[in-house]
Amino acid sequence: MSEIEQLRAENVLLRAQVAELLARLNTNSTNSSKPSSTDSPFHTKPKPPLPPSGRKPGGQFGHKPNNREMLAPTEGEIYNCLLAQCQHCKADLDALTVLPGRESVHQVLEIVSQAVVKNYVMAQHKCVKCGKKSRAPLPLGVPPTASGPHLQAIITAFIGKYNLSRVDTKDAISQMFGVDLSVGAIHNVTPRAAQAVAPAMEEVLQALIAAATKHCDGFCVQLPAQLVWA
Repeated sequence: MSEIEQLRAENVLLRAQVAELLARLNTNSTNSSKPSSTDSPFHTKPKPPLPPSGRKPGGQFGHKPNNREMLAPTEGEIYNCLLAQCQHCKADLDALTVLPGRESVHQVLEIVSQAVVKNYVMAQHKCVKCGKKSRAPLPLGVPPTASGPHLQAIITAFIGKYNLSRVDTKDAISQMFGVDLSVGAIHNVTPRAAQAVAPAMEEVLQALIAAATKHCDGFCVQLPAQLVWA
């Protein structure tokens, strides 16, 4: 066999190997027996566009209304809005009469982000009998740390639930509540939170282990350097 024929034979073999590797690479749960948990989250099959229904966008005529439910107002947060003059003839306030039961209510929901700073002054006492000094303890339920229970819960939610970094959590708390915390102070909250929820986590774990059906499937987590399947 000449050198050219040998190269041609190797080329055919290599092409077949490349085709086989490409076929393996392009397999997923829709064209093979692989489970859906092995599909890459970055290569999803686009859904075909739905055929036009011929209806206009938005709520259809005769549909059940879905109005926002009115909430009970906070105490001291009811403001009566009155006219200074008639909007039609410009008559003064003396010519206007309020119609009972014909008011319209505009409700505004607001969240007041205000930090509460509490100082617990622990007095030092001196015993007149023994001459020794003692410091008063903190009241029952007061944490020995600089972060209260609600602030610790917010920090834990930002880091554990919403996957914010310590630095982003520090910035968010500073912008939302006007409180400047160090990254170290935020970091020290997480182990205390983990210790607090440890009994509940253990109870959930044991319930999952004992359950006959887990009702779960594999999923992926995107880390900075790699994609991890769990």
